[in-house]
Amino acid sequence: MVVRTSCSTNAAPVTVSIPLSFRQDGKVRVANDTVPLDFLAERVRQVLADRLDKSVVLAGDGNVNLNELMRIMDKLKEGGVEKVGIQTMRPDRKSTR
Repeated sequence: MVVRTSCSTNAAPVTVSIPLSFRQDGKVRVANDTVPLDFLAERVRQVLADRLDKSVVLAGDGNVNLNELMRIMDKLKEGGVEKVGIQTMRPDRKSTR
């Protein structure tokens, strides 16, 4: 007997974007929502609630430093993220954000 649930298994990955303005306002983007860093763990928890895959893709401006990246990754782990993929762009390409 196969039991099917309503959990998303083949959904597109959740993307967390770190915009240029992060240093000024401390906000990131989760899917289409702008979220203050203090609320990132809760928002990610909500987004991942019905997913079997608890992974996210982290995409950021090239000027994000390691300390900022680690703060964001800590919040993602608090929110239940099991794996974080980091999206990069080739050095010869400019960001479209």
